[in-house]
Amino acid sequence: MQTDYLVLSSNRLYGSIPRLPMRYPMTSEYYRALFEGRLGFEKAAEFDSYINIGPFWFPDQESTQALGIPNPFDNLPGRMAVPMPPAEEAFSVYDHPRVVIYRKTADFSPEKVARVLGQFDLSQTVKLWPKQATAAPTALMLEPDVWEKQQQSGTCRSSMTELACSIATRCWQSRPGGCCSPCWARWPGR
Repeated sequence: MQTDYLVLSSNRLYGSIPRLPMRYPMTSEYYRALFEGRLGFEKAAEFDSYINIGPFWFPDQESTQALGIPNPFDNLPGRMAVPMPPAEEAFSVYDHPRVVIYRKTADFSPEKVARVLGQFDLSQTVKLWPKQATAAPTALMLEPDVWEKQQQSGTCRSSMTELACSIATRCWQSRPGGCCSPCWARWPGR
């Protein structure tokens, strides 16, 4: 591989491709291995533009949940991340994407990459158009263990942390008239 840097300009690929492991098994493993440092690259820089209030940052990017690995992002010094549910894809990919740059290390070798990515029998890859999805072995549905994990994780509302709810409530109450709609209706020049 004749590159010194890899630039991920958004989460568009690593946030969506792992949702179809039967279609993209090698690509899913590529991102998993990259984020875990098994390909001989290390994170050199990370850029984002999340909403923040003082030291509290509200990351709303889809991360590595579909890959089944811990989130390697949003841990920048001086920030206290308040986890939020992922924003709609067009918002997080085009409006304010997270850009991550990886640098090749001395630990890189083409043989290592071949070992990591060469374990897949690509003849078993399910290649379908969306209309053909029902013919897939699992109809492109989640595996039972992944489905159970999704069901146990709760709703978007339940995933909001107590701190995020508290901050949102305080921001709402601090607007003119507070939460009281009759007060708001009487506010001059509203």
